[in-house]
Amino acid sequence: MNLYLSLLNKINKQKIHPPIIVFSDLDDTYLLKYWPSEEILKKEPQRKTDVLLFNDKKKYINTYKLKKILNNLSIPLIIISGRDYYQIMDYKNHFSKKYPEIKEVMNFDGIISAIGTEIFLKIKNRYVKDYDYNKLIEKNFFNRKIIKEKINNFISFLKKKNKNYFQYCSLSKRDLENNPKELPPVKNKISLEFITSFNKAQKFLSKLKKYFITNNFKNLQLMLSSPYKISKLYYKFNLDITPVSKDFAVKYLIDKLKGQKPELKTIVCGDSGNDFEMLYQTGDYKIIPGNAKRELIEKINILNNNKSNFFIYKKKFIGPLAIIDFIKKYEDING
Repeated sequence: MNLYLSLLNKINKQKIHPPIIVFSDLDDTYLLKYWPSEEILKKEPQRKTDVLLFNDKKKYINTYKLKKILNNLSIPLIIISGRDYYQIMDYKNHFSKKYPEIKEVMNFDGIISAIGTEIFLKIKNRYVKDYDYNKLIEKNFFNRKIIKEKINNFISFLKKKNKNYFQYCSLSKRDLENNPKELPPVKNKISLEFITSFNKAQKFLSKLKKYFITNNFKNLQLMLSSPYKISKLYYKFNLDITPVSKDFAVKYLIDKLKGQKPELKTIVCGDSGNDFEMLYQTGDYKIIPGNAKRELIEKINILNNNKSNFFIYKKKFIGPLAIIDFIKKYEDING
């Protein structure tokens, strides 16, 4: 079975030259995410809160418009997410039931899930896992038990030194494990959730990286993102720990496609800290929507002059509006 045949057939139908493919982060880039209150997040299972949606369909109309543009131009859409495959399928099914008239929004040509540790491509009406990619990931041995122990030890040490370092800090509900209401933990990913100031979060990330290196875990990827502000000083943070990051999976797919379609151009889109490596390391065009998170913008600003192919949008171009604007400009120039 040629996993890439459907993608290549779609690309070959394009009238734009050079042809393009879109790699987009899911939450708050392609599709605006509904963020429940902290009270709900702590009370309800993660599996339930992950699929909560806005009650106003208008929140998703711009994504629907984007998907129609992509379909009309035969541009493949590869979604990239911190969610694993089963979370994305839960989300897709929930969305399709609530908004059946715009369910096309959740029809992807491919899925890069769990921060780049899984790849699934659509063949006819089902998603098929890329097991060759899976073998590559397995070479980066990821011992969940030992890594979790190291994380817990480090957090305990940090709290003893400064009990006010975090307002809240815990492994994700899935990573606490043994909860029948949750999906099983992701094989190659551990997530940590905490609330603290932006500066303390950056220091924590730096210290944890050094701690892992000291303990001979040199190749782990630590990706920090801040979904939203809790107050004037405090943010809610997610820290994902994986053997690879999103850029590894994007590079893999691009290499596979360009092997048969060398003129193919790639558009990569993201809004948060765990998208930085993907934006920096891959893509011919990098799209940052107007609702991008602080930690991503600060990293991009450090690049100085090395960002000529970054398209950083103003606040009115949130999420899918930024991608729509860029594709229209690309089509005008190259159509």
